[in-house]
Amino acid sequence: MVHDEALDARDEVVTIAQVAREGLPKAGWRCAGATPDGVECRRPLTARALESELVAPYFAGTHIDSCSRSSLRSADAPGDRGHVVAQGPRATRWRLRLDDDEPRQGPDGRRRPDDSVPGDRTRRSAVDRSAPPRPTEDPHSLSAFLDAALAGDLPVEAALPGGPWMPGGDLIVPAAEATAARFAGGQLIVWGRVVATRPTSLGGTMLVFDGAADGLAVLIRKEHRGYYPLADDREFVPRHVMTYGRRAGSDARPYVTVPAPRGVVFSPTVHVRSTPKAGDGGP
Repeated sequence: MVHDEALDARDEVVTIAQVAREGLPKAGWRCAGATPDGVECRRPLTARALESELVAPYFAGTHIDSCSRSSLRSADAPGDRGHVVAQGPRATRWRLRLDDDEPRQGPDGRRRPDDSVPGDRTRRSAVDRSAPPRPTEDPHSLSAFLDAALAGDLPVEAALPGGPWMPGGDLIVPAAEATAARFAGGQLIVWGRVVATRPTSLGGTMLVFDGAADGLAVLIRKEHRGYYPLADDREFVPRHVMTYGRRAGSDARPYVTVPAPRGVVFSPTVHVRSTPKAGDGGP
């Protein structure tokens, strides 16, 4: 399995797009995954395929057993070796990947995590530059979407899991433009800078955006707050934040609810615990 994010020496998330865009070293990164019981992998990773027009760039390396970022290998079976397909250069579209545990293709083309189910994407490609660009669908983490938004380098097309393709600028919306009219079509990916926090009556935490349309905020429910290892809610300020979902609340105090602990990302990074800890938050 390939991934588009890794950790640097300060434990900050670095995306593969950032490595390519800023000319960062290919080596020296570490795995951001962990086992189901919370043991961190942190094995070395290397950036690959940064200049390829055929495959998406990615971080590659070995992992500890049961790491959420690893992929098992199995022996090739007849038909698994793939076939050559002539294609033009890639025209990339981004689809949000929400979870490390969702079914995926292994490097030999088998479907993960069920090793007995063959995959359907094993292929070898030969570029034909006279051919038209081939649309491709690359899964990307929410961290990669936030990095792209901060860099002003949004994908031309993007989609939520199971959702339709949309122009990147229509799906990925800065808080200042996230009006009720923009949310009329359903879920959006919203991002911006946190300038304040406030507690809710049910024990949750509201993250207040800088200059958000209609005062839009992000709600972290009480049951999710313990996943974020910040002792004080004020430590969310002045990080940039990105989440996705539907607009809720009143017209006077609208908000987007974080759908799951990993359904929100921050820059600088806030790592997510495997299990919640009581007591974090508050003044």
